[in-house]
Amino acid sequence: MSAIPQYKVTALRMGKLGADRSALLHGVEPGVSLDVPVFAAAIEGGGRRLLVDTGIGDPAWVRENLGQTCEQTPEETLPGALDGIGWKVEDVDIVVNTHLHYDHVGYNHLFPGKGIVVSKVEWEATAAPVGPIQTALYSPREWLAPPLGPFDYEIVSADYHDVAPGVRLIDTPGHSLGHRSVLVNTAAGTLCVVGDAVNIEENFTTGAPGGIHVSIADAIASMERIAREADVVLMAHDSRVEANQDEGFPAPGAAS
Repeated sequence: MSAIPQYKVTALRMGKLGADRSALLHGVEPGVSLDVPVFAAAIEGGGRRLLVDTGIGDPAWVRENLGQTCEQTPEETLPGALDGIGWKVEDVDIVVNTHLHYDHVGYNHLFPGKGIVVSKVEWEATAAPVGPIQTALYSPREWLAPPLGPFDYEIVSADYHDVAPGVRLIDTPGHSLGHRSVLVNTAAGTLCVVGDAVNIEENFTTGAPGGIHVSIADAIASMERIAREADVVLMAHDSRVEANQDEGFPAPGAAS
């Protein structure tokens, strides 16, 4: 059996959003406004370059339709972020979406023909979103922005789905119905690119999931699963993470 590759994971900063703290941590009183970073992940190893999520594509849409502040520099667009680590769009071999909310799929349209990997449950959930918040988060439908169509996606069902040796998808529902996280074999152990299954350190330390969820029970179970299966984590909205950071990611801690 050949050795499993070790990968380097780099945090790609894709802009920032204004959000209430209650959206990031269930159970806290609303009224505290935060500037929240948005991260995708670039993964390289074993002769492959992979991308987990594609970030915000249209900050103006966010401001006009969701009433949130949203800022993105040229370096925080996906082409700009990839250029910052020496990649071009055409260098990406595999694209994975943790889920299909607007801040994770904004630049999917740059990858026609790649077979973008997404959960079957997530794909189907977009046809009948659970409640007004999920409806709003899916509403730009950027995962089907031209030139993309349904056949540009690899829609997968199995838990523990390997997209490459040492890169594995796991089911982590709760934030959305079909949310998946990505386990990656790295020099620091198993790193989990968690998408929005966990937002901030306090989700782990308090045991309370994010405030946006379709099922609080599933969200808690997914957070606990990540804590069991990962040595370190890259959270999509972690303010401790820096642009282009490729080491020193935090441990998940114990959800209590």
